[in-house]
Amino acid sequence: MIEILAWAAVTLMALLTLTQAVGWGNSRVVAVVQSATPLLLAPAIPIGVAAAILQHWPLAITCVGIAVALGVLVAPVVHHASPRPSPGSPSMTIAYANLLVRNPTPMECMQALAGTDADVLVLVELSEELSRALGGLVPGDYPYRCEQPLDNPRGHGVWSRHPILAGGLALIGSNPVIDLVLDLRGTPVRVIEVHPAPPTIDPHRWTNDLAALASAQYEPAVPTVMVGDFNASRWHPAFRDLLRNEWTDAHEALGRGFSASWPTDMALPPPFVRLDHALVRNGVEPISISEIEIPGSDHRGFVLTVSVST
Repeated sequence: MIEILAWAAVTLMALLTLTQAVGWGNSRVVAVVQSATPLLLAPAIPIGVAAAILQHWPLAITCVGIAVALGVLVAPVVHHASPRPSPGSPSMTIAYANLLVRNPTPMECMQALAGTDADVLVLVELSEELSRALGGLVPGDYPYRCEQPLDNPRGHGVWSRHPILAGGLALIGSNPVIDLVLDLRGTPVRVIEVHPAPPTIDPHRWTNDLAALASAQYEPAVPTVMVGDFNASRWHPAFRDLLRNEWTDAHEALGRGFSASWPTDMALPPPFVRLDHALVRNGVEPISISEIEIPGSDHRGFVLTVSVST
């Protein structure tokens, strides 16, 4: 009976490994399962050790294959370089939050953001009520704003202390984004806010929108930061395809690649996956990052400091 259960578990792990190997995730169930890939594949190691001790070689060899695949997937997260800002480069602090459009504690939520004293606020699921609450807490503190508050999860906004040189509301794929160029003390910096629909709603649209983010045109001379709730993690093949297009994940670069941002509104399960990311390229160097709790939301936010090469 134990052998049957072991084979059943290993078979499911092997199927998950196969979806990762071929880069397929156009299924609600597969996308959800892939989000917990390290947790779900890790049991292959003790099962494989036990199988080797018992000289059950087919099971042991299968587990070795799964363990190798797990190692390949997590290696980029484990190996990261220390930040090396260029001397004299200007810096900028970005606070990000998925606010939860129907946040039951709007004032506490916005107090958490206002308390970051960040140069730029990137806001996902921004409702009219939440926008008013934040405006009341920081009147005039962020004079440069591009926002589209909505009473549904598509609402969003970027508030800045730095002037907006260009950009505004846009589409990348079918994903409504805010795409701005800010003036960071004489240096143009592109800030893109994103929030693709989750795979649980439409997995094909989700993968297409991530592919559109990967293939969009990014001017190599302009330092760029892409921030938002991607509804995807490194464990999703479509998100890895995006990273391969010259993007660096700030959490991974700063040794925080295994941190989790969702879900935070339930006792079980605890946060187990990072869906919220800041990706950088073209001379933007992550310097520090810290998580912040957003009262009433189901996501953790973060505060990122970056250095920008001029």
